Amino acid sequence: MSQVHQPAGIRVFTDAEIAQVLSLTECISEVEKAFNLLAEGKVLDSNLMHLEAEEGEFHVKGGVMKYGKEEAYFGLKANGRFVHNQARYGLPNISGLIYLSDATKGQPLAVFDSAHITRVRTGAATAVAVKCLTLPDASRVTICGAGVQGKIQLGAITKVRPIEQAYYYDHRPEAAVEAAQAMQTQLGIEVTAIGRPELGTRESDIIVTCTPARQAYITREMIPDRAFVAAVGTDSPGKQELVPDLVANSHVVADLRSQVVQVGELQYQSPEKVGEILLGELHEFVSGRKQWPTTNVPLIFDSTGTAIQDIAAAVTVWRKTLNDDK
Repeated sequence: MSQVHQPAGIRVFTDAEIAQVLSLTECISEVEKAFNLLAEGKVLDSNLMHLEAEEGEFHVKGGVMKYGKEEAYFGLKANGRFVHNQARYGLPNISGLIYLSDATKGQPLAVFDSAHITRVRTGAATAVAVKCLTLPDASRVTICGAGVQGKIQLGAITKVRPIEQAYYYDHRPEAAVEAAQAMQTQLGIEVTAIGRPELGTRESDIIVTCTPARQAYITREMIPDRAFVAAVGTDSPGKQELVPDLVANSHVVADLRSQVVQVGELQYQSPEKVGEILLGELHEFVSGRKQWPTTNVPLIFDSTGTAIQDIAAAVTVWRKTLNDDK
């Protein structure tokens, strides 16, 4: 692919502008391509940094991806997570920016509000994992966490599996009811609010945990053998949704091994246990280098969110803008 030539000046993209051009369906496709690029050795570098603040935390993730002989991008996302913002100030709990640069010359290209990109690329990674790591006829799902991300997660999963029944659990019962009603209307499937996680998880093929919990609440007894669990909420030190015994007695696929042992559910396992239960990274299954594992224990996707997802989404928006400007 030939070098992409950018117009003069640095573009600034608002969240509304991004949402108009980046759909969840397209983001799933682009994130899947990004994991294939990782499998092909075209992710030149990727790293993360976590910084604590008095009332919250900052996540910084960056990477360099090569799309073609003369086309490569550097992306850097800095997100603040302040979980009391909505209740105290009417502000988003998570907000930040993504910086995109030409990685062949180092020239800045654009700055993006990170909100929509973060939402859809997180759901997209779960969808890609579900596509690679669950049976094609998986039809029942439980979502733990009924906020914006919980809704994105269910929407993403229904794009890759024929979901017929979904359950929402949240420590705020009213949020679970609202999410269930909204998603049943949106998707046209049966969606039920539940008061305890196990009322849904024990009936489900797919379980997603996407809460900011710092105390594990999902136990081994809640999860059927062979169920798939996308552990999405644990993405920084101290966060935890799955009890260590569940993880230790499951098989695990990481988005990136280097990240999950620092900030994912595997941060609570010894290096020896990680070596025993970790089957590989998602890109190995996306590319077909490893096959869907036949297992009699739960399969956990330890999803911490990666720079390649952010870059893939930002590049998609950037390329569309170039085409619109021509």
